Amino acid sequence: MRRPDRVRGGTAGMTLIELMFACGILAMALAMIFGSLISISVIGRITESRTEAVTVLASVLEEIRALPYERVLTYTPPPNMEGPGVAHAVSVACVSGGAPVGETGDTTGTLPTLALPLAPDFGGSLPNPLEVQVTVRWRESSGHVFQASASVLKEK
Repeated sequence: MRRPDRVRGGTAGMTLIELMFACGILAMALAMIFGSLISISVIGRITESRTEAVTVLASVLEEIRALPYERVLTYTPPPNMEGPGVAHAVSVACVSGGAPVGETGDTTGTLPTLALPLAPDFGGSLPNPLEVQVTVRWRESSGHVFQASASVLKEK
């Protein structure tokens, strides 16, 4: 038996429209994949800087836990601490135990704090136990500003 000859104009190949449609679908899929890779990279960088900030925060809290009550009041974080991002700041404060700020006319309702270290001639009374708050603020190279905070109670 003989094979029949192919008829000209049959359906053996792809038309130009089908090829353009397939290329368009492929281009959209690649754009979504590359977009998600960029997002994953940005999220990874943010997570890494948050992890570094929490490490700095934990080390300051451990130093404060190890100090006696009297030395906590004069505590200053080491100036050479490496932190996340381009610029960072570690601030330490204690809750003074006075009336909440919201009761004195302010509407925030937060307790008043005193920045550490306190002056040697500080004559005010502080509560026992004393709540010491540590805050790490940093700015990434992209310009975003982040903050992580924690507190610890110190007894006399």
